[in-house]
Amino acid sequence: YLPEKFTFFGFETPLTALTFLGKLRGVQGGPGPQVQSCLERAGIPDLAARKLKTLSKGQLQRGGIAALLLGGPRVLFLDEPFSGLDPLGIKDLKGLITALKKDGATIFVNSHILSEMEQICDHFALLNRGECLAQGPLKETLGGQSLEDFFDAKVRPTGVDS
Repeated sequence: YLPEKFTFFGFETPLTALTFLGKLRGVQGGPGPQVQSCLERAGIPDLAARKLKTLSKGQLQRGGIAALLLGGPRVLFLDEPFSGLDPLGIKDLKGLITALKKDGATIFVNSHILSEMEQICDHFALLNRGECLAQGPLKETLGGQSLEDFFDAKVRPTGVDS
């Protein structure tokens, strides 16, 4: 699970935090080698020894992504994963999600950034105020319109313009 805001003790480093989480998760063979790999996949191997309290929101988010990858989970839940990421971080995360999907992982993403979701999702569910307004294969369900336009048509009251 990756929360919108990854938090851990500020005096820890990405390396110590991930090592601790790896031990909690019972990572096979000890977390050491896998921690370094996860830091690299998240694009922050150079930040491994910096205190978490000194990292930017985007760097912390990448730390959360590294933590998410520990143990090679097959089902992942991401809540607003693009929050705080710069354009390169967003591109990297989309590439990582695509790679994980190709490796057979199932990924649930909660996001308000519909243009990003349209680029990476195969299936979707559109929720508004606790009600599921639509769900299914993305391309088939949208019928040629963008996800933003589809959302607008489903959510905005009839006859109301932006």
